[in-house]
Amino acid sequence: MRALRTSINQFFVTYDIAWETFMAILVIVWLLLGAEPRRPAFNMVADAITMFFAIEFAVRFLAAFEHRAYFRAHWIDVVTLLPFLRGFRLLRLLRMLRLIRATRGLASAVDANSSVATATWGIGQRPGDESVRAVSIG
Repeated sequence: MRALRTSINQFFVTYDIAWETFMAILVIVWLLLGAEPRRPAFNMVADAITMFFAIEFAVRFLAAFEHRAYFRAHWIDVVTLLPFLRGFRLLRLLRMLRLIRATRGLASAVDANSSVATATWGIGQRPGDESVRAVSIG
């Protein structure tokens, strides 16, 4: 059981940005579908997305090694899943803040790596730019 938990957690760590991007797209679709509640087809799709959110929450909760800590960090997800609190759908957008924060961290890492590549190997250096010198390797 511990190996399964570790595998699930590793999946979410490895694919964090892709997963959160996918979930953010689902949130936007979910919110747009909720804006037109009179159409049965829209309600069915919105309910299917809600079920997907519930399953995702359950999988992550059960895979968490510290259930209380996970619940404290993700209580807003539980609130948005409650059917009688549909007005709280907008709170699901808070999840997108994690994606923004993760993307900002990734952008900083990429920027730092490109600066190192430029300084070390001259990658990305513009012709005539003498501010950074390429280092000869070999």
